[in-house]
Amino acid sequence: MLFGLSTPPSDVLVHIGQITIYYYGALIALAVCAGFLVSLYLAKEFEKTFSEHIIHHIDAMFLWVGGAGVIGGRLFFVLYHWNYFFSNPSEIIALWHGGWVWHGALIFGLIALGAYCFFRKVSFLVLAGLLSPGVTLGQAIGRWGNYFNQEAYGLPLQAWWAIPIDSAHRLSGYEQYETFHPAFLYESIGDAILFIVLMYLVVRIYKKARDQKIERLFFLYLIFYSLLRFGIEYIRIDAVPVFWGLRMPQWISMGIMVLSISIFVFLFQKRTPLAKNNSI
Repeated sequence: MLFGLSTPPSDVLVHIGQITIYYYGALIALAVCAGFLVSLYLAKEFEKTFSEHIIHHIDAMFLWVGGAGVIGGRLFFVLYHWNYFFSNPSEIIALWHGGWVWHGALIFGLIALGAYCFFRKVSFLVLAGLLSPGVTLGQAIGRWGNYFNQEAYGLPLQAWWAIPIDSAHRLSGYEQYETFHPAFLYESIGDAILFIVLMYLVVRIYKKARDQKIERLFFLYLIFYSLLRFGIEYIRIDAVPVFWGLRMPQWISMGIMVLSISIFVFLFQKRTPLAKNNSI
C-alpha cells in the first residue's frame, strides 16, 4: 500500500487544549501561503516589465481572490450534495470536515480577480498569468487534504500504491472494498509537474523575452489542468451529477478547455502584446 500504510490516516493534526487543528485546514492554509509566495516572487521578477506597483496589486487582491475561491469551492460542493446539506445546514460552514470543489473556487476566484482589475484599472490577464504557477502549486499541496479526510478517492484497487479507506468513509456500493485508487495523488503529481513547466516557461523564456507573454500562462494553466482533471474523473467515484455518460467536472473541464483554446488562438495568433507601454 502507499507508503506502506495498512490503516487509514487520522484527520487530526494536533490538539492544543480545546482547539483541534485538522490536516485539511492546515494543508489549505499551507497551499494558500505557498501560492502567495510564488506569486510575490514572480511579481518581483516582472515589476520592471509591467509596473513598479505590481507587487502592491498582488498583495491587495490576493486575500480577496483566495477568500472568493474558498467560498466558491464550498458553495459548489454544497450544491452537488444539496440533499445532505439541506438536512444538515450547520455542516455548510464546516469546511474542516472536507468538501470543496476546485471548479467553484476557480470561477469565484476569477470573478473576484476580474472585479479587482476592473475597479483598479489593471490588466486581468497579466495578474492571472502571474498567479497561475502559484495556484498550481497550491493545488498540488491542498490535494493532500483529501487523503487525510479520506475523500475524493478512486475506484477499488489492489496494488502497492492503493490507499486504505475505513468503513465509515467508503461510498455506497463500495463497502466491501478496503483499498482504492489515490486519485488525490494522481492530481497532486500532475499539478506539481504543471507547476514546474509553468515556472520553467516564465523564468527561462518569458523573463528573457521581456515582453508581455506572461498572460499566456493563464491559458496554458486552464488548458492543461482541465485536461488533467478530465482524465482523473474517469476513476473517481464520489457522487456528482452525470450527464450523457460524463461527470459534471468533466463537462466543466471540457468547456474550460474549449473556451481557453479559442480565446488563446484569437488573442495570440498575431502575437500582439496585450499590455501596452509596459504597464500593468
